[in-house]
Amino acid sequence: MKTALIVLLFTFGVLLITNISTTRYPSYTYQNDASLLEQPENFWKLANFDGVHYLDLARLGYQAKFQTAFFPLYPTLIFILSFFTHNFLISGFLISYASLSLSVYLICKLSGFKSLLSLVFFPTSFFLISIYSDSLFLVLGLLSYYFYQKNKMLSCAAIIALATASRFYGAFLIPFFLHLAHTDNKHFNLREILLMPSGLLLYMGFLAMNFSDPIAFFHALSSWQKSNLVLPIQTVYRYLKILITVSPTTTQYYVSLLELVIFSFIIYLNLLLLKAKKYSQAIYLFLGWLVPSMTGTLQSFPRYALALFPIYPLIAKSKYFPGYLLLGGVSQIILIYAFSTGLFVS
Repeated sequence: MKTALIVLLFTFGVLLITNISTTRYPSYTYQNDASLLEQPENFWKLANFDGVHYLDLARLGYQAKFQTAFFPLYPTLIFILSFFTHNFLISGFLISYASLSLSVYLICKLSGFKSLLSLVFFPTSFFLISIYSDSLFLVLGLLSYYFYQKNKMLSCAAIIALATASRFYGAFLIPFFLHLAHTDNKHFNLREILLMPSGLLLYMGFLAMNFSDPIAFFHALSSWQKSNLVLPIQTVYRYLKILITVSPTTTQYYVSLLELVIFSFIIYLNLLLLKAKKYSQAIYLFLGWLVPSMTGTLQSFPRYALALFPIYPLIAKSKYFPGYLLLGGVSQIILIYAFSTGLFVS
């Protein structure tokens, strides 16, 4: 009951802030083609930027190579649910809302109420209620961990397979759980291990047949200047240079600052996990910050960090937890408004 109330209050708060913004539609929606708009129109502010791509995929499928950067599970679920709702926008919102609700329940059950608050007050957690795949990906990670804790290894492997069809970073769950099982003296059999990457492999097969490129999702990142791999230190240097040279009066300055701060925060938490000898969780966090930083930009990292569920119990145990809640809550209010008006993309 308590978790359901928190989800309702959180959702109401996000919708309230998005609907007091001054723009009718954000900067990147279907504003140029009113025939594609579905009611209620105020929900379009939750479908800004990437949300438009997910709705396009649900409606029309993969039409262009750049769309392959968006993995298929979330738009497929929107498409299926639309047979019942007759509305792609509402379908996406319902999937995100249901995923958030289950995530909140699971994280509370697995780690306690303070961990739940750590999630809800994370600066970018409003993406969990937006037309983005983040809440779906998060709940799949939590579900796989829940089944692992119940010794239901086949169910755990099946959920990991779904996660790899939701986002490439779902593959990071595989070394996490294999190492965790080794540490706990548990075992995945060969069938379960082969099942884990099947979502990603099936998607790669689809891409090979339709675009003659099994890793089109990586090559598509060139549309966002992310396909050239660099060392993480080069990415950090680029951000430090931005903070030195760009005027603090610009939006770019504060977005870059946010991205670098959250990136540094995740690395700090990663070190805490290593210090606590929680090596399996540390592996997941390490891959979670290493791979995005190798693209030359930390754009979207504040959102990607949401899925790194081992961070929330760690934050909950910190003596600075009240300060985290205050800073996270204020930051999130600002970011929700910026996102809904088209000023902030992640």
